[in-house]
Amino acid sequence: MKFKKRIFLRLFLIIVFALLLVFAVQQFARSLIFETLYVDVAHKNNIAEIQTIVSDIDSAGEQWLEALENHNNDQFFIRFHETSSIDVDSIHLEDLFYPDIEVLQVGDIYYQIIRSDYSNISIINGGILLVYYYEFDDKIVIFEQTLYGLVYANEAQRMLDMQITGILLLFMVPLIFWFSKRFTSPLSKMNKQLKAIKNLDFPPSLLLKQRDEIGELSDSINQVSDNLEVAIQKLQTDIEYEQAKDKKNKELIATLSHELKTPIASMRAIIEGMIDKIGKYQDRDIYLAESLEHLLFMEELTKSLIETMRLENQQLTLESVSIQEIVASSIRHLQPYLDESKRKIDIKIEDSIVLCNPKMIERVFMNIIHNAIKYSPKESQITLQCYQEKQNLIISVQNDSQYIPKEDLDRIFEAFYRVEKSRNRETGGSGLGLYIVKTILDYHHSEYQMRNTNTGVEFLFTLKLDTKLP
Repeated sequence: MKFKKRIFLRLFLIIVFALLLVFAVQQFARSLIFETLYVDVAHKNNIAEIQTIVSDIDSAGEQWLEALENHNNDQFFIRFHETSSIDVDSIHLEDLFYPDIEVLQVGDIYYQIIRSDYSNISIINGGILLVYYYEFDDKIVIFEQTLYGLVYANEAQRMLDMQITGILLLFMVPLIFWFSKRFTSPLSKMNKQLKAIKNLDFPPSLLLKQRDEIGELSDSINQVSDNLEVAIQKLQTDIEYEQAKDKKNKELIATLSHELKTPIASMRAIIEGMIDKIGKYQDRDIYLAESLEHLLFMEELTKSLIETMRLENQQLTLESVSIQEIVASSIRHLQPYLDESKRKIDIKIEDSIVLCNPKMIERVFMNIIHNAIKYSPKESQITLQCYQEKQNLIISVQNDSQYIPKEDLDRIFEAFYRVEKSRNRETGGSGLGLYIVKTILDYHHSEYQMRNTNTGVEFLFTLKLDTKLP
């Protein structure tokens, strides 16, 4: 608002000063040359008119007087003087010319300009007398014209100039106000926007129709605001991601310490009992085997945890790969386990090209199929199938097993969560298998779910199809 007032005041003072300067110069110039210019214009018109009259008189011959009367008008007072010739130096012609006034000549026409301050003649209203002399047929034709009211005309023009200047000043006030508002309004808007940006508040972009430097400045501010907003949002997202990741790691470590506490305590008790040969622990072979079982569990848990940490720090690289190749590679790794468990796999997957990280998705198949083998009856069947929906490939892994309670389905992808509450290592794993699956599929922006079916449990997830291929 202060800037707007300063602009208005400065423009107003500049324009007032310019108008007053023009008015002053005009009045000063009028006082010097108005009368001269006025007389000069009248004189030029008179000379042209007199030359026309003289031409008609010369061509009229003896009827010159009638020709002269035809030109009788209110412009001149015409009289005659008897003489043989015009001689400005002749004493006997002193009554012809006005004394002490310069006699000028244009062609055959002589003239004098008698101003209002001439003492020998009274000119009405401060006028000026123009007298023209022309010799014709031993006579001098005298044309006289009085220019009345030059003083009043000059004064009237001065008053008119003052009125016009005043009207212009009154007109310029709203015009200057409009211009200052139009000039400062976008600057005020940009100032508010910059203040908001300074406080990390991003208002809507300014939509100025100006195509000058102010418009370019507004576009630059909008672009800076948009880029800064995107950068801050990305930074906020990264911070939230790192915070969530840090929180998740802490939870993993806390849970891991809890998971390791029991087997470590058990091993300590067994080893101390064997060393001291207390009671049942004297049978060292049995309890060495039990200790090995505890160690194998901790080894599996540690490997799963390391794999989880590695996945969370790994950069995702996508490739165009055949889904059949990924499934075939997963089955090859699981074949010994399938043979031992006597489960069958029915693969109904048609070849499709998907965008994914093949090693990660292979790990997904291996964990899901391994779970299906573990939690399904012997000699049962596991079915793999897929179908396309828009730009996604939907993959299904289904096995015959007991239903999973709804409360378990809601938490089944949490780290270290097991449906088997007894935490028996023969019927359950480390609790990180499905968490690893979740982590991998989240990286792929995949949709996934575990659900009960009429015959067992089904796991569904999506992968993006490579739409760039012909």
